[in-house]
Amino acid sequence: KQVFGRKDVIRLDDGMIRIGYFSGSKSHNKDFEAVSEVISRILEENQNVILMVVGDLDLDKKFDVFSNRVERIGFVPIKRLPELILCVDINIAPLEIDNPFCLAKSALKYFEAGILGVPTVASATGDFIRCIRNGENGFVAKTDAEWCEYLTRLIHDKGLRESIGKAAQMD
Repeated sequence: KQVFGRKDVIRLDDGMIRIGYFSGSKSHNKDFEAVSEVISRILEENQNVILMVVGDLDLDKKFDVFSNRVERIGFVPIKRLPELILCVDINIAPLEIDNPFCLAKSALKYFEAGILGVPTVASATGDFIRCIRNGENGFVAKTDAEWCEYLTRLIHDKGLRESIGKAAQMD
């Protein structure tokens, strides 16, 4: 498979594990900040991992050192979103835990990835907790340690990625 949408082509047969973050707007900057340190650490510890960012997101300068493993795709029409979600191995859906606005957000990012069989690690907030059976059809993380554990498990275990993705797809 190949993804188009930038000047270059992202080749998915490169043996890399892609963690996808799909940002709908600039309001997601603070959501991503909630896992920014974890993602930076994951990239540092796993040379086979790429962060794919789709949509608007201001990445911290600490990601500059990983510029060869950060794929940026700007805002895309909603019709293209499934094509891009299929390009990642792991979907992340971080939210600010203490933000009342975020606590009211739906689990849409889980459903968008789940319908395509892509496993999600999400913040342990209202609707994600309601929809995700931790370790069965996705993961909900409360702490940086949990984010790191769940992402590391998924990175290193293709069978786990597949079984979690299939379970999410069946929901």
